[in-house]
Amino acid sequence: MSEFIGHRPKEIVVGDGVILKPITVGDSEEMFGLVKDYPGCLSYYSNSIERGYTNVEYWRHKNSIQRDRYQGFGIRDNGTLVGVIEAVDTRDGEWHLSYWLGPEHQKKGHMARAVAVLTQHAFEEFGAQRIVA
Repeated sequence: MSEFIGHRPKEIVVGDGVILKPITVGDSEEMFGLVKDYPGCLSYYSNSIERGYTNVEYWRHKNSIQRDRYQGFGIRDNGTLVGVIEAVDTRDGEWHLSYWLGPEHQKKGHMARAVAVLTQHAFEEFGAQRIVA
């Protein structure tokens, strides 16, 4: 069992002004603003669309749920939310990463660095034995 269970994740420094900051309900409007015109990202949340969560209310709902084996981080570049990276423990030491960036923030190296840093963090802090992305 991972050591972080029951604790909110902490902010993780990626470098060059980029940080991974735990997602909160307060991030909802910013998150929706990034994905509302991005079909590739919205398709990732297709179950949410089927349930009618096509607006900021979905993000408020999603960000308010605390899950023991889920760690969600906003990727912030000098304070601006540019994407999200999430880690989910499958209960057998294997963690699954999922992630997305707003279209205007792609091809800048943010995701490659975020995945590398969160992968290392998952092994060291979450007790991960394997990472799947």
